[in-house]
Amino acid sequence: MQLEWKAKQHKLLGELHEAQWNFLEWGGDAAYPTYRSTETYDFLQDQIEFLEGKGDAKIKSRLRPTLGSATEGYIDDKVTRDPNSADPEVKTKLNRVLRVTESFAVCIDGRSIEGGMDTYLDHIKKSDARRWMYYQLENEGKKGSSVGRDMTVLTAIFNWAVSEHGRDIPELRKDYNPFSGLRSTAEEHHTDAIRTGEVESLASRPWTPHEVNAFSARLDKMNPELKLIAMLSMHTGARLKDSCGLRIEELHLGTDEDSFLQYRHNRNRKISKESIERRVPLFGNVLSELKSYLASAVGDEGNLFPRYCGKRQTNNVSAVLNNKHLDVIDKDPRLKMHGLRDTLSTKFMATSVTNDLSGYLIGWRNSTTVGMQKEYQKGGYPHEQMLTALRSAHSVTVWGTEAL
Repeated sequence: MQLEWKAKQHKLLGELHEAQWNFLEWGGDAAYPTYRSTETYDFLQDQIEFLEGKGDAKIKSRLRPTLGSATEGYIDDKVTRDPNSADPEVKTKLNRVLRVTESFAVCIDGRSIEGGMDTYLDHIKKSDARRWMYYQLENEGKKGSSVGRDMTVLTAIFNWAVSEHGRDIPELRKDYNPFSGLRSTAEEHHTDAIRTGEVESLASRPWTPHEVNAFSARLDKMNPELKLIAMLSMHTGARLKDSCGLRIEELHLGTDEDSFLQYRHNRNRKISKESIERRVPLFGNVLSELKSYLASAVGDEGNLFPRYCGKRQTNNVSAVLNNKHLDVIDKDPRLKMHGLRDTLSTKFMATSVTNDLSGYLIGWRNSTTVGMQKEYQKGGYPHEQMLTALRSAHSVTVWGTEAL
């Protein structure tokens, strides 16, 4: 079999070499002829090198894209060119892309990952995407928000393929992306299932005043770094990852009237896609604790919480706080650290703080928060205005909660 293929390969290479001569532009005169390659000549050369095991990237870029080749191209262009040396955050993104595309590949082929990956991208229909979505929701039992996020991976791969191949393959069009619009459908399907009692919601909820007080009473049982992370979660409503990755230069500690911290991208982590970069006033106990902590802290390349500033360590923070502290207060699976974002939001509502200001302080990414508006509007709000709003929120003792 191998000898037969070698013979065919040799014959094909000969035909391609011979054909190339028909696509050279001749110039000069009979005594001193000149030759210049054309686009067709170069295309044939790419095929020759591909058959010889060289230059496969060039010819692959001209081939009709499959789910597999589009995934490879997307990963190489948008995720990482070197998976072996990628940092943990990039590896997590890479693993997610592979997990989602392999799951979808099995769904459209019905038998194997390989078969699905060989499917031409322009052969994938909306019905294929919809069938996979409902399988994830109903058979795998995944939340609508999770399936929706996974759908954005497939959407991004398709859009990447359109940008790379759409000129040569008219069937590939962004306005016919089979995955577009299905994220909201997945989320609505899950919401309806919760509403009708088919699925129990495990989403985080606002904490009750009793739960906040009980958690505050446990702060002294934590090590200094964990204690401050917990206090910042209550004070700012920030995600654990964003607080754990803070650097010392992002703190500006003075008096109760002018102190603040900045949540922004840094070498430890990027601010979550669902959040925005922002500055949050500091005052009261959290300011005093930060000053005391920094006065005795051992430096570690400028990281505020060196023990917890990595992705894996951040996951450990969540596990420790949930298992050793929240479970002691209440076994309700909806009592989560993430619920402190909801808690601060309901406190803002109790004091009639406007949604755009409260959204900015908590870091919610939507069309009303300053961080999502034009560059010249990203300066935020006056410090005094933010300080007043935050002080009012933390002064209330009664607020709305779903824990009835």
